[in-house]
Amino acid sequence: MNKIPDGTTVELTGTFDGHVHLRQKKTGLLELTLPDLLDEFGGALIMCNTEPPITSIRLGLDYRAEVLSELPAGAEFDALFTYYLTDEAKADEIVEGYRRRIWRACKYMPNNGSTNTARALTRFRNGYPIYERMEEEDIPLLLHAETVGDRIDPFDAPRVFISEEMPELRKRFPKLRVCLEHITDGTAADYMAEAERNNEPTWATLTPQHFVYSRNRIFQRGSVREGTFRRGSNPSFVCWPLLQREEPHRQKLLQQVAGGNNRIGLGTDRAPHDFDKAKACEDGCGGCYPGRLALAIYAMGFEAIGSFEHFQNFACRNIPCGLYRLPPGKKKIRLTKCAARPSTMPEKIGEVVPILHGEKIPWREEAVC
Repeated sequence: MNKIPDGTTVELTGTFDGHVHLRQKKTGLLELTLPDLLDEFGGALIMCNTEPPITSIRLGLDYRAEVLSELPAGAEFDALFTYYLTDEAKADEIVEGYRRRIWRACKYMPNNGSTNTARALTRFRNGYPIYERMEEEDIPLLLHAETVGDRIDPFDAPRVFISEEMPELRKRFPKLRVCLEHITDGTAADYMAEAERNNEPTWATLTPQHFVYSRNRIFQRGSVREGTFRRGSNPSFVCWPLLQREEPHRQKLLQQVAGGNNRIGLGTDRAPHDFDKAKACEDGCGGCYPGRLALAIYAMGFEAIGSFEHFQNFACRNIPCGLYRLPPGKKKIRLTKCAARPSTMPEKIGEVVPILHGEKIPWREEAVC
């Protein structure tokens, strides 16, 4: 663990969250999630697994209007949206919506493998005719890259998908822009290393929880060093895909970030759920929520690997400018190492219990005017 002296500052310009779930007004969560997002980021890619999911231009326009109506007057925020792939998806509508900038990418999710995915593609390869048209039109494909089923170990789900699906996808559609979302393990790290070497049009997002923590966090809170260690289930750290072992999986991811792999960037996958009704129950939903301290958690990760020189590109360039070809953003955030006066993650944000709730984070954030 590298130690950064108190008072050290890091300034990020153009912060962009490449993967967020804002939910809808009817859930009572949009009013909570959007201010948290605006506090840290100048733009974001907003996911489509709403209820109903975004499967048409009309639904896309409705959801876009709903989100934009919640932005404060004069807010400068680049809100990008996505389309939800189903077996009934129509290529012509996908292309029209993309050309009109109603959505900027299409999202694959494993059927019944995450929140609101009952209508998702029943088989990944069912989407091949759509992927072919997307490649022709240069529309990005976002992959919740897990293979799920009753015979698949949930900790192995990402490795199964990458091993079984990515070689054929890349053979058939070599020019298709692809993003492996929320990568977790050594298989993904190896794949992204090869993608960078070969200049393959594949990117990946990395969440704060997968960057900083191993799967131990699913079963414990606090730390021995701080005298707060407690063993037990920790639903706030349960997400799909699951956190992985420290060795070799998380360490391989860290090696890629520390080496400045410009195909890997920030995507929090912030996914709020009512804790009592949706997470701490028998059918507990997967999803982690970092509140307004996502960048502070990422700073902990960059401090640990001693690679702050790559933080700017990771948080502000690799995904928005590389994958989505956006101009650099303007949002500025200053992070200050402050172990003597750390940030504290709230125990609850509305009805949502965030990761690290009640714990100290030795970095503070402030917007720079």
